Amino acid sequence: MRKDTHDDMTPRSIDNRAITEYAEHEFVEWIYSDAGPIDHVGVPPLMSGPASVRLRVEPEPLGMRRGQFGDVDSLVIPRGTPSLARAIEFKIVKVRDAVFDGAPPNKMNDLARGVNQSNALAEAGFAWIWLSVVVQTDTSRRLTPSTQYMSAPPSVLDAVADRIPLDRLHKDVGVYMNEVAGPSLEYRSCGGRIIRIARQRDQNQVMTRAIEAYFKRTPAPVRWLE
Repeated sequence: MRKDTHDDMTPRSIDNRAITEYAEHEFVEWIYSDAGPIDHVGVPPLMSGPASVRLRVEPEPLGMRRGQFGDVDSLVIPRGTPSLARAIEFKIVKVRDAVFDGAPPNKMNDLARGVNQSNALAEAGFAWIWLSVVVQTDTSRRLTPSTQYMSAPPSVLDAVADRIPLDRLHKDVGVYMNEVAGPSLEYRSCGGRIIRIARQRDQNQVMTRAIEAYFKRTPAPVRWLE
């Protein structure tokens, strides 16, 4: 069984790799680190204030059967209230340099898989479920002395949003999309949009108690989210 990464809230060093060279799991860890854009990318809509976060939470520690869902990429408890848990499924789309010349973004096919995984989280019964699409845009070959920041062309971002099969997504699951663009993680800009608002559900008491117990077993700093 993979280790639950409840201790992944520590600062991480930033290397010189292009933004698109980071794998999904390490990019999500960076988002929630002290160096990452947690307020812009890690926080789902309709949420602010103190929160506790755990990453890559598997079903068994929450009292569910193995394989009920793969894992929760990010499980967030706002204001110490486990009955309002946010389960977030992340999917990464990569905009490399060739996309600026007309090539399609990479990892677009993963968006359908993200919908399937989000549906599994909805069936598990979390109070809130969000599919978070993050577009990694490498601008390292596009910047000029007079252009400090830039993003992918709007048509590319629209194409990413259009590839999300919303007609197959559980009616209660929300979707938000963010772009992290720049030559590196140290020099980046962020921007996003809400594609669909999630609907709050009544989370059963058994799940709520299991989530509360899991967070107590895996202590981590409380973060203040805007």
